[in-house]
Amino acid sequence: MTFSSANSFDSSNFDTSSEDSAKASDSDDTTHTSLSSSSPPSKPSNSPKTPKIPISELEWECRASQTTIRHDLVQEGEPLSLDAEFQRYKKVGELKWHHRFGRVAVVNSKRQTVWEAFFAYPNQKDIIKNCHGERFGVEPPDFLFKNGALPARKAEADLKALMKNHPIILHDKSGDTKAFYFPENQDAFSAANGVVVHDTQEIYSYLRSSGQPGLAYASEVVLGKEIQKGGIHTPVEDAKATMELYLLKYPYDRDAEAAKHASKIPPHLRYVRGGGRFVQKNFVNVKTVQDQAQQAKASAAAVKEQGALSGDQKPVSHR
Repeated sequence: MTFSSANSFDSSNFDTSSEDSAKASDSDDTTHTSLSSSSPPSKPSNSPKTPKIPISELEWECRASQTTIRHDLVQEGEPLSLDAEFQRYKKVGELKWHHRFGRVAVVNSKRQTVWEAFFAYPNQKDIIKNCHGERFGVEPPDFLFKNGALPARKAEADLKALMKNHPIILHDKSGDTKAFYFPENQDAFSAANGVVVHDTQEIYSYLRSSGQPGLAYASEVVLGKEIQKGGIHTPVEDAKATMELYLLKYPYDRDAEAAKHASKIPPHLRYVRGGGRFVQKNFVNVKTVQDQAQQAKASAAAVKEQGALSGDQKPVSHR
């Protein structure tokens, strides 16, 4: 694994807290785990060893550009593009590696960043973690809470909710659609969540004889844009390129779609965006009508009860 610091990391320190007790310690869970490197071990050298620095003590800045979901940038039914870089993991004793989300970015049809976040999964005694490193923008310090990482269970649930009832645009869906780790979120890409997946690798399969053009290649050939310069991947850049490739084949008129959805909503229930939150038009009037309806219902119930008591029979006393 290639790191962005001249000093080496002490991987054994990447494991001291829990996502349920993030305030007590700044790592991603409770029990010990090891973080293996994707690079082969270096050859012995006569040069002095660089002292290891615990990951928790390393100076590091959050590299996610938008850690709070911008719901105000998302319209009903709007296509959303998602790109992810992964964290690999396997059980101790297993040979096969699996993958789950490491860094995720979501952009809207205007290529605005709706969300970008690092997912900090719980440490488990029998799980070995592995990052791809600097090239893919996921390194051990990125998964510390103090560096902006989010508890993975909640982050996965938030991502699933964000995707709900939206077309989701991916490039090479084979990895992303299998990246949800927690069972309750693994149907996020399914019809049960109202999601239809569009894969730009399939849309532009004719660009390669293999039928699997890479995103950088498709972007250069179709869009005339160079991405992933120097082989460095960033999810936001990749998600924007994926959305642009999709819109060339399937244009989306955002303003027209917004007007179409707005016309279906009664005027007194329409929402306007302002101050980062939803504000209901004519709220006072609507509230007044609701209060009056409740009062009328309560009065009718009281009249009915009084009528029942006004007959020959006396009320039964329950003691």
